[in-house]
Amino acid sequence: MKVTTKIIAILLVSILVSCSSDDDSSEPELEYNLEQIQGKWLRVGGNNPSNNGMIVNVINDQALIVEPAESGFPVDQVKWKDILAQDETHYRYGELGSNYEYYPSSIRFGVDDTLRVSVDAQPGDGYIQKWVRQ
Repeated sequence: MKVTTKIIAILLVSILVSCSSDDDSSEPELEYNLEQIQGKWLRVGGNNPSNNGMIVNVINDQALIVEPAESGFPVDQVKWKDILAQDETHYRYGELGSNYEYYPSSIRFGVDDTLRVSVDAQPGDGYIQKWVRQ
């Protein structure tokens, strides 16, 4: 009886071990980073011409204003916050509006080393800003 119990236990352990799944067979999850948008960017176009000439410096996941142009924002104000890569060329973040509130926005990194910024909420919905590397 003891021998039968031992054989059954060994069989159960063998079955459990052989049925365990290996995570090695799954594809690795891609991780996107913000490396390609780090540095200084100059705004050269958009719906509000007084903001053209603004320079921001992207450090990690935020962009600080280096040169406010005629925007009225102070130097070192966070213009873009919580930047998150969606894929190799698209990013989501919060855009500082003229009322000092942040709005959901997106950045598209172009092959010509430019950024196209669009605010996804009113009052900036539909407007595209163009930024070039400084």
